[in-house]
Amino acid sequence: MLSKFMLSFNDPDLKEIYKREKVEFFNKVVPIIGAMMLFLAGTLEILYRVIELGTLPKYISLINWIFLLIIFIIGCLHRNMTWMHTIICPGLTALTFLYLSFVDYDYSMGSIYYSLIIGFTLNLFILVIFNEAWFISTLVYAPFLSYYMYKTGYDLLGSEVEELAMRCVFCILIYATIAY
Repeated sequence: MLSKFMLSFNDPDLKEIYKREKVEFFNKVVPIIGAMMLFLAGTLEILYRVIELGTLPKYISLINWIFLLIIFIIGCLHRNMTWMHTIICPGLTALTFLYLSFVDYDYSMGSIYYSLIIGFTLNLFILVIFNEAWFISTLVYAPFLSYYMYKTGYDLLGSEVEELAMRCVFCILIYATIAY
C-alpha cells in the first residue's frame, strides 16, 4: 500500500496537475494582490501628498511602487516561471512589517498592542495562503519580527534584551513550525 502511495506521489502526471492548479490559483490571486497594493499605494499618495494630512517618508512610497511593479511582473510571468510564486509570501511579510514598524507606528500603548495582534494574525494568514517556500518565508520573518519586537519592547518594557530574545525565538519557532 505504501509503495503504491510513493509511486503515485512521484508520478509526473500528478506533478503536472499540481503545477497547473498552482498556476490557476495564482492567476486569481495575483490580480487581487495587485489591485489591493494599487489601492493602498494610491490612497497613501493622495492622503499624504495631495491632501497633506501628514508626512510620509519617500522611501515608503518608493517601496510601495516597487512592490506593485514586482507584483505586476509576477502576474505577467508566473505561468512560465513558477518559481516566482515563492517571492509572494516573503514580500507580503516584509511589506506588512514595514507598515507595522514605520507607517502605522505611533508609540502609544493601545496602538502597539493592536498592531501586534493585527501583525501576527496577518502574517500567519499570509503564510497559510502563500506557503510556497517555508524556509525563505521564515528567513524573512525572523529579522523583521526581531526588529519590530525590539522596537515595541523598548517602548513598552525598556531594555530587557534577554527576555526580548526569548520571545522572538519563541515566535519564530512557532512561525517556522506552521510554515513547515
